Amino acid sequence: VELDGRTQQQLVLPPHVAHGFQVVSATADIAYLHSQAYVPGDDLAFAWNDPDLDLAWPLADPIISDRDALAPRVAEVDLDAVFAP
Repeated sequence: VELDGRTQQQLVLPPHVAHGFQVVSATADIAYLHSQAYVPGDDLAFAWNDPDLDLAWPLADPIISDRDALAPRVAEVDLDAVFAP
């Protein structure tokens, strides 16, 4: 999905859906609306370039945050343990 300031569209995702974004302009405004209060440490990251996800990112050589650069591949995460009650 491509979002821009001109159309003012939004993307709504249900809880526990992995999502990511790549800014392709010089600047971007990002706003998140959460269904519950944010708890530091409860978030989860996956490698942006995980070959198992086969994502076609617009920029081949992006600037990546340290957190995202160190994120594990999906296959390396025990999702049952992460989402255990």
